[in-house]
Amino acid sequence: MKHSHLAVAALASLSALAGLIGCSNAVMDPKYERNTNPRQKVVVTAKITGSPGPFKAASVNVRYKIGPTQECMPDAEPFSGHFPTPDSFDITPSLNKVSETEYRFDIYLDAMANKDYFGKGTCGWVIDYAALTLRPTGSPAEVSLAAFMSHAEVEAELPMTLYWQRALYGTLRRQSQPVSESALKQEEYEKYRSPDLSDTISVTLQAKELGNDN
Repeated sequence: MKHSHLAVAALASLSALAGLIGCSNAVMDPKYERNTNPRQKVVVTAKITGSPGPFKAASVNVRYKIGPTQECMPDAEPFSGHFPTPDSFDITPSLNKVSETEYRFDIYLDAMANKDYFGKGTCGWVIDYAALTLRPTGSPAEVSLAAFMSHAEVEAELPMTLYWQRALYGTLRRQSQPVSESALKQEEYEKYRSPDLSDTISVTLQAKELGNDN
């Protein structure tokens, strides 16, 4: 009888689990699409100062997220309250190296297609962030230097200067150390690193919207 009760309990647990899975709102691969004819072009210039040497590798990543609201997306999970459906899409623009101390890249504010992806209304998109990553030697074992711009900072079109410790240039990453070091604004650097900015590498980022790209 004990074995019979255990079997019934196991079947009930499996049935309940199947019910939870069946009730899931997750869409793990939502098939987001890029805009085939983007027009709102923004050019970002990055100027580097104070580096002890060149950067042999550099890249850009722009993450777009559904917004400014997410009402078009599936509801959160009924039991956990979590929202497991991805709400972002990454694009890697080409990066133009103007000189050893200057880079340029293009961002399109309308890079993603506004569509009804989930049958709940049209999903719009905003930039989550644009990230420039610099690697002194290009080795995956070294600490890379990353600088981020938010959607608001891209739209502001004002020069923004960020700082890294110069000692990070070309250093090998320790096991407990993050893959990249994010540059900090002056007030953050002075608070969390040092009030002295003389021993830093800085990058000044500035976005300029060119309007409709015909």
